[in-house]
Amino acid sequence: MKLKITLDGVTYEVDVEFVDEESGAAPTPAPSKPAPTSTPQLKTAAAKPAGAVPSGGDVTCPLSGTVFKILVKVGERVDTGQDLIVLEAMKMETNIVAAVPGVVKNIPVAEGDAVSQGQLLIEFE
Repeated sequence: MKLKITLDGVTYEVDVEFVDEESGAAPTPAPSKPAPTSTPQLKTAAAKPAGAVPSGGDVTCPLSGTVFKILVKVGERVDTGQDLIVLEAMKMETNIVAAVPGVVKNIPVAEGDAVSQGQLLIEFE
């Protein structure tokens, strides 16, 4: 059976073989490295780095989860790459970082809040 798997925007075609456990038939060896197939790259919010930045520089939520920790305050100047918020989703922590330098204007979420993908997390001046 052939399956298509997409990982980091690259699609791979993989051959999968089911083994009959009763007969003990061994699977045939698969190629060691699957060849990527060409797929068009779409620009979507999911393809942007954590803490996607809309046109105004504001930071939106890259995935649904819970605000675990807010690392900045209103009025604070932040640099590109600085950690802003830690989200918890699927028992994992994800750091949301600043994609552009700026001054924090508003933080419309609080620690413990449930957030959805695309929701505004931080506004910049």
